[in-house]
Amino acid sequence: ERTVEGLRQQIGCEAHMFDLADMNLLRKEMMRSDIFINATPIGMEETLDQSVIPDASYFHKNLIVTDLIYVPVETKLLKIAKAAGNKTVNGLGMQLFQGVSAFKMWTGHDMPIDVAREILFGKYRIESVLGQGSFGVVYRVTHMEMMQTRAMKVLTHDGFSPAQFVNIQQRFRSEY
Repeated sequence: ERTVEGLRQQIGCEAHMFDLADMNLLRKEMMRSDIFINATPIGMEETLDQSVIPDASYFHKNLIVTDLIYVPVETKLLKIAKAAGNKTVNGLGMQLFQGVSAFKMWTGHDMPIDVAREILFGKYRIESVLGQGSFGVVYRVTHMEMMQTRAMKVLTHDGFSPAQFVNIQQRFRSEY
């Protein structure tokens, strides 16, 4: 509820959170909504073949469907929404701004967000995920102008306390 209240105050929009167990209420409220945001882990790792929404009948034609998951880039939820003709937004934008904090913690410098945006959304096309761990995700990407394929690691800060992260950062700097 704190997140919903924060949205109301910061953006000045009507925002609600509903229990996914009440599918009738969910369907009714989605028909009244402009945007649906999945902020659950359903659709990642061992739930890749699952979606919080069972089928496209929950979407109206103008609904924007967002999934905060960034691995995989296109979740089952987004595939269902895209097939239904809805505009979809994946979790790469969220990953970008998680990376801003991680970059600052690792390097002590501000991350060049324009360069990172270009990597995630511009000159590079993400082909697949090669691996992931507690420090980030390694993507197989293609540079669209040079048509070269590369591996690219995107750092994130997942679940470490600041003290743990500083310790890891110091160890990384001393070893490399």
